[in-house]
Amino acid sequence: MAPRRLPAHFDYHGRTIGFESPEHHLLILEANRAKMAAHPEIVEAFMATASRPIVHELPDKDDRHDVFCWIMNTLRDELVAQRVLAFAAPNERR
Repeated sequence: MAPRRLPAHFDYHGRTIGFESPEHHLLILEANRAKMAAHPEIVEAFMATASRPIVHELPDKDDRHDVFCWIMNTLRDELVAQRVLAFAAPNERR
């Protein structure tokens, strides 16, 4: 079987985005934020994993698991920080 070829870029809402570019990674982060917003029932379970690192190891060493882990860790850290701020905000008003 021939190796899988990925496009150099793709169009998204009128923008051309380079595949595996920083803009592409941020787009994936935004998509995962939207997924969490659409499914709040999984947010608690996801945040409960905050004490553990997110790892994604596949046999294919060309896989960009470092990027995936960065995206998911960033998202989880944001959610935890939002929760902390939500609990701190009422106390700051006193």
